[in-house]
Amino acid sequence: MSWQVFSRYVTSSSTAWAPEAAQIAFVWAALLAIAIGVRQGKHMVVDAFSAVKTKTVDVVLNTFTTAVVVVISLVLAYYGLDSLSVSFRRTFPALGIATGWMHLALPVGFICCAIFATETWARRTFGSRSAAPSSVTDQLETLDEYAVPTNSEEGR
Repeated sequence: MSWQVFSRYVTSSSTAWAPEAAQIAFVWAALLAIAIGVRQGKHMVVDAFSAVKTKTVDVVLNTFTTAVVVVISLVLAYYGLDSLSVSFRRTFPALGIATGWMHLALPVGFICCAIFATETWARRTFGSRSAAPSSVTDQLETLDEYAVPTNSEEGR
């Protein structure tokens, strides 16, 4: 998009391929971001039940929400794969590539969602903790452990 803006305002002519490339990049970025959100447990259902303190209720709710996320993800991936045959027959006019490359982001993103949801469920259910901090508090605590003392802290 930066190239599109530059060429439009500096050279007074716009490129036809830049909006199409930006559209493809946006779709891929959005669908992969959804998968990352599922992997980090940052979807609405998990946040709604995060205050549950008993292990049994937490496992049951976690299993139920994971099953819902996996089923929905696999259904969306299936229909995304099903639509590829049509989308690979059409092309972007300026780029000259099949629109299927953009539509491929749907099944890839939601297959990743299903895999990541299952991985997160197993980690939470069987007690192993991820090497990566999952909450902002965990991230801050990790940063504090590796913080370099400032001059004012060294003098204390």
